[in-house]
Amino acid sequence: MKKKILILCGGPSTEHEISIRSAYNIYKHLDTHLFTPLLVGMSRAKNFYTLTFTQLEELYINFGCITDNLYPPADLNKMVIDVCFPVLHGAGGEDGCIQGYLEVLNIPYVGNGVAASAICMDKDITKRLLQSHDLPVVPFLTIKQADEVSYAVASQKLGSTTLFLKCVNQGSSIGTYKVRSEQEYNECLQEAFTFGPKVLIEKAIQGREIECAVIGNTDPETSVFGEIIPQNNHEFYDYNAKYIDADGAKLTIDAPLNDAIKKQLSRVARKAFKALDCAGLARIDFFVDAHDTIFINEINTMPGFTNISMYPQLVMHSGIKYQDIVTRLIHLAQEHSKKNI
Repeated sequence: MKKKILILCGGPSTEHEISIRSAYNIYKHLDTHLFTPLLVGMSRAKNFYTLTFTQLEELYINFGCITDNLYPPADLNKMVIDVCFPVLHGAGGEDGCIQGYLEVLNIPYVGNGVAASAICMDKDITKRLLQSHDLPVVPFLTIKQADEVSYAVASQKLGSTTLFLKCVNQGSSIGTYKVRSEQEYNECLQEAFTFGPKVLIEKAIQGREIECAVIGNTDPETSVFGEIIPQNNHEFYDYNAKYIDADGAKLTIDAPLNDAIKKQLSRVARKAFKALDCAGLARIDFFVDAHDTIFINEINTMPGFTNISMYPQLVMHSGIKYQDIVTRLIHLAQEHSKKNI
């Protein structure tokens, strides 16, 4: 008997439209010999609606969002669901909220649990926990709106006049700014605080941006490594370079790295995955500087599954077909759920 797989997309975050694009690809690659797909969209107001594939496809084509009262309401508590694939990105979907709701409903789900999702969504807490496990992170400060940390003080403490400002709980580089002057710092800091109550200040690392896909539960596997090289005058891999400018970045799969660095990256990725109690999947982003020193940039607990997303490309290049990735993640969800009973 086929398992009923709920693909949940949308959500309240600024990555709502990206979630829809990820859900479309997961639906297209679901093995219908094994699974029956169900579709539910969450509006930005956090209401659930039943979607047809035609409606999802229309949203995908038009880069649209799930509008309230336009679709039939959905009640997850009354649906027969074997596994949920909550392909939700950002706040309200990737931060432990929906995972906790699914736990209450006793629905197994793809991906990380409540604690790991919440921890990895907060870049400040993630970094502090990684440091406690002797894992390398980019030098940083964390400030709240009431704190008075000037550009001069931040630059002196971090040893760099080029800094990154990041809202701690956003994804897809939303609320992220590269600054080189006091004026840029003050303007961007004010804007960063519109996304949340804490802002991360990081030293800008001059080096390569490397990404690694991790799949598994207690014995995770790492993929080949990808490299992101911003193009068309994009200073870094920001939202526009990712999703607006079709030529905003060059993505290299199986990036040219020496064997020693590959082994180190793989070891650190697995250690970080376990240290933060991750499950199912994660994409771990690194910087590698000119001296081959590696730094963990961040950990994404529900990476994108869009046409340009690194996670599925890296896993496929490691020898697993897209359809098999989806199937394996569903099986990992069932395995993880049984262990937590």
